[in-house]
Amino acid sequence: MFSAANKITGGSIQYLQKYQTTEIDLLKTEEELFKAIHSTFRYDIRTAEKQNFQCLSFLHPTNEDCETLIRAYNAFANSKGLNPYNRRWVFALKHSGNLYFTKILLGNIVLTTHVYLFDKTNILLTNSFHNSEFTNERIRSEANKLLHWKDILLFKSMNFKKYDFGGINPEKLPGVSKFKLNFGGDVKEKYRYINTSDLAMLPVKTYKLFLK
Repeated sequence: MFSAANKITGGSIQYLQKYQTTEIDLLKTEEELFKAIHSTFRYDIRTAEKQNFQCLSFLHPTNEDCETLIRAYNAFANSKGLNPYNRRWVFALKHSGNLYFTKILLGNIVLTTHVYLFDKTNILLTNSFHNSEFTNERIRSEANKLLHWKDILLFKSMNFKKYDFGGINPEKLPGVSKFKLNFGGDVKEKYRYINTSDLAMLPVKTYKLFLK
């Protein structure tokens, strides 16, 4: 079982990593959440809302949805020299019911995709990637910010309590970290870990993620 938690209690921990992240309190009002966002980002979001963007969400993705997700991410990863998605991992999360992703489109072109893991109360961003063939960076940037804002409102409406932006590292990834911090979350320290038991060798379909 892979988990992300504020503290570790019990179990047999095989892998442990402390990490820093920014966390948004979804119990705040929409006005409070928007006001916490950096003014430049708020301007870009308002500008993007006037465009013909379409936001889609996949709470219960089909096999075809997952295959499309894998192909899109792998194309992006190949352009950036990153490792491709592990297909087994994606489908394990699909079968566990803990995989959620959103997309923003301009016409029929997918610009940006956000991939999340979740439990009953918390949701965590695992990947954010864009269509490397779409080269208008201004439009793509505005679309990405709008999608993050729409995601925040969507998760609030679904009664999630916390939105974890998936980690920050101001030293190694200053640009990405600044981007996440500009959405106004609180900086938190958490742990990523794998908790094993005698059931560790169960089939992939039993894989579950918990965010405590």
